[in-house]
Amino acid sequence: MSLEEWFTELFKYATGWLGYTVSEALETHIAALVLAMEGHHEMVMAVHYKKPPKKRGKKKWEDWWMGWIKDHNKRKARERSTR
Repeated sequence: MSLEEWFTELFKYATGWLGYTVSEALETHIAALVLAMEGHHEMVMAVHYKKPPKKRGKKKWEDWWMGWIKDHNKRKARERSTR
């Protein structure tokens, strides 16, 4: 990835995923944007995902993924029932 492509991706993340305005994204230091992205990613992972198994053989990974999908569907069903 070229430097120009990396800056473009960083701008997309800042204005989309992080919710910065265009002027905020352009005025923010690059290191601060990268740290904000990493922090947002860690928060999303901590809130929405279980820790995957250490050994990622095909069978273990499929078991983890299917477990996550079942848990996700249960959460969504609970949310719908409480509305």
